[in-house]
Amino acid sequence: MATSRKILVPIGVLILFIGMSSGILLLRSEPQKKSPSVSAPLVRVQAVKLQKYTATINSFGVARARHSVAVASEVEGKVIAIHPDFIDGGYVKSEQMLLTVDPSKYTLAVARAAADLAKAEFEYLRTKTDKKSAFSEQKILRDLKKWNLNVSDDPSLRALSQYIPQIKLAKAELEFASEDLKEARKRLAKTKLVAPFDGYIEASQLSVGQIIKAHEIVGNLVAVSPLLVDAQVSLADAAWIPTGKQDVEISKMIDGQNHRWQGTLLHRMERLEEIGNLITFVIEVKKTISSLGLRMPRGLFVTVKIRGKAAENVTILPKSALRENNMLWVADADGTLAVQGIKVVHATNDIVVVRGVSQGINVIVSYLSRVASGMKVTVAPLQKES
Repeated sequence: MATSRKILVPIGVLILFIGMSSGILLLRSEPQKKSPSVSAPLVRVQAVKLQKYTATINSFGVARARHSVAVASEVEGKVIAIHPDFIDGGYVKSEQMLLTVDPSKYTLAVARAAADLAKAEFEYLRTKTDKKSAFSEQKILRDLKKWNLNVSDDPSLRALSQYIPQIKLAKAELEFASEDLKEARKRLAKTKLVAPFDGYIEASQLSVGQIIKAHEIVGNLVAVSPLLVDAQVSLADAAWIPTGKQDVEISKMIDGQNHRWQGTLLHRMERLEEIGNLITFVIEVKKTISSLGLRMPRGLFVTVKIRGKAAENVTILPKSALRENNMLWVADADGTLAVQGIKVVHATNDIVVVRGVSQGINVIVSYLSRVASGMKVTVAPLQKES
């Protein structure tokens, strides 16, 4: 009897616990179902205004020399002297002597030409005197009569009797001798070759004692200034660059320092580059020392800024505002999104210049993964257009 009681008591407690748990579950009310709420995405917008836009065309270019000449003597001979800096990379100034050819034979040629001139002068004067003396007209006529020639019927003999051809010949020989002396002196002067401008020597092939031929190239002289920069721009940007000369800003960042030069846009090359469909604009740099004292070397890769044409009544937006197919996303006052088509006037890496959007419209400049016309958006505080 005692054993049965010990078994029944735990079973009764378990039944009582199950009953109470079931009652609690039956009495608990079901939770209310809430409909999911959809929040409007937050977007950044920019209020636009119509304004004047002046394009700035950014490009790159490489500096090159405007003037470069081959160093070559116009006379042949033995080189007896050269400039001490006539070596690769050597610097020479304008009018400094580059090389000297042995002038001995050219000095002798001048002396001979001077003697020939003196002889021609003597012959000319003697011929003029002879007309009045030894070869007088009367003597010639008497001689001609002995030869049974009628002077009056022969024009050439009549001129001879007046000593006309003799004087013309003597005068021609005098003029020739005078010109020959001038040429001899020029050749003597050319034994000294001087630099036509300040520059650097390249490809030097010269030493003292070397025998050179006339017009033999013994090096190159490359001018220090001015330099030229060939800036290449796209066809679209080229249309924004006005014709005529204008100032151009050139710069180069070196070791954290921005070096600046002033250039002048000369002209554009009427040739399309095969790679990239680019047009080359030629810029001259007369002052090759930068704002920080660096001389622009040839081959330096620089940044170029060219002032372009202006456009009226356009809107300037960040590049992020432009969507596919030249569309903008705009938000009205109650936060409704609309898609609007526009005309792109000009574009750079950072901005887009457009027409076709009204003053005061809020243009969405942030990204949305999904867009539908008429959807609701939450507009963040406005960004004022700079």
